[in-house]
Amino acid sequence: MNIFRKEKIESDKVDLQYLHSQDADMDQIARHYNLETCSLDEINNLIINGVSVQTAFELSEDYILSNAEYPDNLFKILSFFYTLGITSEQIRSIISRIIPTMFIDKIKLFSIKSTVDDIVSSSPDKWSSIGIEPSEYAKPWTRLNYCHYLSLDSGKTLADLPKAVSVHDFIHNVKLSEIEREFHYQDYTFDQFIRRSFLPAGGNIEQLVQKSFCENIEYENPVGWLILAAIYVNGGKLINKYKLSKYANPTNYFLIDLKFIIEHFPNILCISIYEASISVGAF
Repeated sequence: MNIFRKEKIESDKVDLQYLHSQDADMDQIARHYNLETCSLDEINNLIINGVSVQTAFELSEDYILSNAEYPDNLFKILSFFYTLGITSEQIRSIISRIIPTMFIDKIKLFSIKSTVDDIVSSSPDKWSSIGIEPSEYAKPWTRLNYCHYLSLDSGKTLADLPKAVSVHDFIHNVKLSEIEREFHYQDYTFDQFIRRSFLPAGGNIEQLVQKSFCENIEYENPVGWLILAAIYVNGGKLINKYKLSKYANPTNYFLIDLKFIIEHFPNILCISIYEASISVGAF
């Protein structure tokens, strides 16, 4: 019997139930006619009519990816396949196509922020149940959310990071200059960030030292000097004290930054005042 009779196949419409009843190779048919799905009902229809779970999963790829911005829908689809035998490796593979973990374009991440948040901070246990490791997405989550954890008195600190994001991960994925800029905007110093957020949350000061080297933070730069000075006074042993003294210039700073210098570098301030008085006397 010819199961591909013309009256049974019109354009891309395939009578799956009939073909399955004729012991047809349903995987071959589904692939031949590229029976891509657009709903869970369509996925289920393929499977109950003899299409293997693996083939249905592959044919549902575009449908899965189309739900990248909708974490509840995405989880529902993937957990459905997971319960039917699709492996956690396959689940992770398709998630990796949705959420980049290496080269991050923050602008492109905004459209899937709800999904990143759901995996890392909102519902990590749910995603872990199908083989997704929330900590693997610490980098994109941090790039999307780091500003929310750079507060002191009225907001979240590093102690409030989700379980999947360590303090080490956070610092690794945020530039020191970004941290300094955010705290400066709030009228805080980098020193206050270290003392009141970073160290209480379990941060290691040597990570900041190494990161300052990697980012080429310069002693000659007024902002860079403040960052390096703050790391130094909080125990950063490899920060060059001689260069701090050499490039210190209190006239670059005002208010809270100047208060930091007066408190921790009084000798530098005295030298600066003395040099200024000599300069005035010369006239």
